[in-house]
Amino acid sequence: MKKISVCHGKKCGPGGAAQLMQTLQDEYVKQGVPVEERGCCGRCERHNTIVVLDDNGEEVIVSDLDPAKIREQFIEDPLPVIERARIEQEEAM
Repeated sequence: MKKISVCHGKKCGPGGAAQLMQTLQDEYVKQGVPVEERGCCGRCERHNTIVVLDDNGEEVIVSDLDPAKIREQFIEDPLPVIERARIEQEEAM
């Protein structure tokens, strides 16, 4: 991963984006992966959302994250989560 952006839009912001961002920063910044705040990414119905810039420079949107469970949902094994989100994105197109 090259970068993680955490949505702070109208649903994600109040839904725990700050906690989500802090946990991701605690984990990834020390690995050299910047974690930054971003505006709404248009997935309000599926908050909380992050946008991952993968090693190929492609953005992958990962939604339905629970700030209290982000370790289990993403941090412990991010590659399958990113791949599922990528497939979901392609099918939606």
